[in-house]
Amino acid sequence: MNKEIRIFSSPEFRAYEDGDDKYIEGYALTYNNESKNLGGFVEIIDNNSINENTDISDVMCLFNHKDEYILARNTSKTLEIINDEKGLYYKAKLDMNITYHKDLYLSIQRGDINKSSFAFYLPQDGSGEKWEKIGDKYIRRITQFRIISDVSPVSNAAYQNTTSMVRSFEEVKKELEEEIVAESKEEVKENNVNEYMHKYITLIK
Repeated sequence: MNKEIRIFSSPEFRAYEDGDDKYIEGYALTYNNESKNLGGFVEIIDNNSINENTDISDVMCLFNHKDEYILARNTSKTLEIINDEKGLYYKAKLDMNITYHKDLYLSIQRGDINKSSFAFYLPQDGSGEKWEKIGDKYIRRITQFRIISDVSPVSNAAYQNTTSMVRSFEEVKKELEEEIVAESKEEVKENNVNEYMHKYITLIK
């Protein structure tokens, strides 16, 4: 399986308290927004990409995507996951008796950690993505998530894992270029036929 990781900036990402309980919340991903350059291409997540075919039955909230720093889990009801019109929202209940929970909470409140991320899998058959080229820009559109495995506050905003995609960008880029060349040849052929027919009609009039 090919796990990928993306990072998002969310103004709603925060740490707060409700009575005696401490929480962190934010959006792990947002829909229909163009990502930053991911190494030659940008990415857009469709708003129907998380649906009844997406497995979100066991999602963990981890710090920096590390299993040894688990913060919450939806199976234990310490993590709330909501898929709404904006994106995938999460709220994790922290345990201030756990040192790294407390340290993370304070770091988020100080603004030292201000990014959210998520890890995911797409269908292996490639059906969860669509590629296109508009002008000089290559766009990968995610249309179907197979699994959302974890959501994570992250300290390193540069951490982007695109090397384990179902298909490499270079492979897709080559296919798109070949399609563009083929379409151009077909267009030239059609124009030549149209020009020939126009001349023929002109001659027989």
